Amino acid sequence: MPDGTFGLDREQAIGNTKVRQVFTPFAPIDLVDHFCGREPEIAQLVAVVNSPGQHVLLYGDRGVGKTSLATIACRLIFDAKVSRGQWFTKRCGSEDSFASVVRVPLRAVGIDYELSERTQSVEEGGSGKVKILVAEGAIKTQRSMSTKTVPRNEPDSPSWVAEHLTQLKGLFLIDEVDALHRKGDRQKIAELIKLLSDARSDFKIMVVGIAKTGEDLTAGHPSVERCLKETHLSRMADRDLRKIADQGMEKLRLLPSEGVVDRIVGISAGYPHFAHLICLKCAENAIVAGRRRIDLDDLADALVDAVAESEGALRRRYENTIRGVKHEAEYVSIMRAATECPVPEFRLSNLHRRLEERLGASIPMAQLSRYMTSMLATRDRGVFVRVSKGVYMWSDPRMPSFVKMVGLQAGADALVPTVSLPSGLARKPRSEDGSRTPSRAPEITRTSEAEQWDKARRERSAQVRNGEPRERLALKVGDAVAHPTFGRGIVRKALGDRITIDFGGPVGSKTLLNGFAPLTRIE
Repeated sequence: MPDGTFGLDREQAIGNTKVRQVFTPFAPIDLVDHFCGREPEIAQLVAVVNSPGQHVLLYGDRGVGKTSLATIACRLIFDAKVSRGQWFTKRCGSEDSFASVVRVPLRAVGIDYELSERTQSVEEGGSGKVKILVAEGAIKTQRSMSTKTVPRNEPDSPSWVAEHLTQLKGLFLIDEVDALHRKGDRQKIAELIKLLSDARSDFKIMVVGIAKTGEDLTAGHPSVERCLKETHLSRMADRDLRKIADQGMEKLRLLPSEGVVDRIVGISAGYPHFAHLICLKCAENAIVAGRRRIDLDDLADALVDAVAESEGALRRRYENTIRGVKHEAEYVSIMRAATECPVPEFRLSNLHRRLEERLGASIPMAQLSRYMTSMLATRDRGVFVRVSKGVYMWSDPRMPSFVKMVGLQAGADALVPTVSLPSGLARKPRSEDGSRTPSRAPEITRTSEAEQWDKARRERSAQVRNGEPRERLALKVGDAVAHPTFGRGIVRKALGDRITIDFGGPVGSKTLLNGFAPLTRIE
């Protein structure tokens, strides 16, 4: 039961370790000792920076580790004295412009053109007096003067900036360039790079941003290609994801059981963010419980926390896609099957085959096409994009990892639903040796659609290992609930689907998703 510590004992236990320095899903890695993998990519960046006239453009999807890679590369370059001078970093925001970006290195050469405002107040006393009844006093007036200091030179000109930076030695990391909304600002950065390259300057620029092509970040500047080495950072290889888990657990003296790391690598699908997130939650729970061993049940518990702490945009889009639909189980099954399809694009025929192979479900192609149309991404719902006829891709490439986490958080051994699928999805019968028979699957016997879904919901609630989204409970602060792993607790906060529950003892407080976590109300 709750012990009144508000989770402080849990945080103290975690704080006594370095777990949040080893696994960092919410911040870029800036220490070489905590960085794993990507050796070829780092070697390429170092070689480019060390080549006269060459600059770096690093781009790729969100969450593949661009900022961490660029930061570690810069640190290695200066630690090994491959490049001399100063290292500057600018992380762009939506309000930035070319002028605000280059302000950082310009200050190093004595130029600070930031506008400043000065207000002067002057008091003047007069000799006249005013007498009112028995009161008298001198008359004083006050006037204010406001002035602005404006730079004499134009800081928004790439040629003017290049003129002052050419003799500077160092490296300028410009991160999140995609946040610059004005196309002209990215063109000016590309022009600055070209001018520095033409002057054979020792001042190098490394541009980093989210993009499908390098041209997106340079706004199609026609002359920058020869001096800007484009490096597309793809998803991380499985061996490097495994290094993140193995080396991190070793530093914390934790022992993952057989299959745990393989499962983490499979869920992460090439995204180090998810590997760090899941490993962090596994490690935190083990540390709080005073255990060194992490098994598959611990992983299932960690996935509950990982789903709750995943980026809100991913969680909301997934929930909105399945909320209120008539056949929720079919939508979930299709998304799960899509996680097994090739990336970035897959054909409808491939998805159909995956449904049969992984889920044992038979569905007409025409009906599957209609489902996919209803799951196309709009402003706040939908997870797919139609590339061409019969060809689709995920609207957010990180969504497959989130779908896998949702499916496995309750401890499911595979992405295979254990409840019967209503409507068009019918399971193919198995032969005596356990293989699927080629014969047509029999139709599901129906009573009423309402009764069928009622039964499916009851089964999902009773079988916590099926990974299906659960029925949302109407919970309020003070309600008593039970969780199959964390035990009994009291609801302390209920904001939308996020429910904060105090389980007391070493478990402490946890924030879970109502509708995903296997909760039952205690009357």
